[in-house]
Amino acid sequence: IHVGCHDMPERLCYVPLFGENVIWVEANEESFDKWTAPIAKYFNHWAFNVAVSDSDGMCNYYDNGAPEVSGLMPSLGGFRPSTPIRQKRLDDIIEKHNIDMSGFDFLNVDVEGAEFKVLEGFKNNIKYINYIFIEVSVNGRHEGEVIFDDMTKYLNNLGFKLNRVSESSMSMHGWGDAFYVRN
Repeated sequence: IHVGCHDMPERLCYVPLFGENVIWVEANEESFDKWTAPIAKYFNHWAFNVAVSDSDGMCNYYDNGAPEVSGLMPSLGGFRPSTPIRQKRLDDIIEKHNIDMSGFDFLNVDVEGAEFKVLEGFKNNIKYINYIFIEVSVNGRHEGEVIFDDMTKYLNNLGFKLNRVSESSMSMHGWGDAFYVRN
């Protein structure tokens, strides 16, 4: 399951690893129409054009300067006016589409500061996940973002252990990717 896929470069890894058992979620309609929908269709993957969060309803979608860095959390470095967008819990999407979660054990989340919200909206199905690859920030790059140490504590409480971080990015920029494995 990949939430926040933009132009989907990971497909080159996912197809040989997971075959057709891939779910792509992209909130940005332009990115979804240009990349996500046609590529997912080609590989017979699931694809959803929705903002995944911890609740259902309308919310703000912030243009932080480019589609790949825009999302539900306003950037601390400035952002353009927000637009309303529909948000849903990942659990609700899985239930509505009757997705058999036994074929999914990897979760990749890159949603520009709203990663914790995605996890909160996935509480019913996180039991199927053994590996989480998630973007984290040491000090926060977005308003209301859950920072790296707190994310690690949260995931530890769910039975995951930090395996690796992108050390060069974390030391240079204060943000990067973290890989957690179920104990």
